[in-house]
Amino acid sequence: MRKVKIRIKNLPESLRYLRIRDITSEHKDKLIQVEGKIKISSEVRPFIIKTKYLHEDCGGEFWVENKIIVIEKPKKCPVCGDTKGKFIETDHETIDGQRLLIEEPADQIEKGEQPDSNYCNIKGRLM
Repeated sequence: MRKVKIRIKNLPESLRYLRIRDITSEHKDKLIQVEGKIKISSEVRPFIIKTKYLHEDCGGEFWVENKIIVIEKPKKCPVCGDTKGKFIETDHETIDGQRLLIEEPADQIEKGEQPDSNYCNIKGRLM
């Protein structure tokens, strides 16, 4: 199966420029666009997106996708179904990633407000 990567530019007005302070849990896993200035940027680092394991007991090899930064070893072998034995990491796939702190621009701040900020993680081709 081939993976396709998409970059989106020029979003329609209805999806544009949500204020950083207005981002809530309802926006989780949804496409939004914000405007701001980058206050902090981490180094570009590789993140492990898939890990290949060998189950020592049955010899089965399998891949596990990593959805979060912390890598958890499998608790069950998908080949034999056993929960015992040792799972040995034999390979992994990485992708470039970077963490940014984005702050609201001055023209979006009401009188007396402090600028709000939010962290975001970007992955893949960063430029």
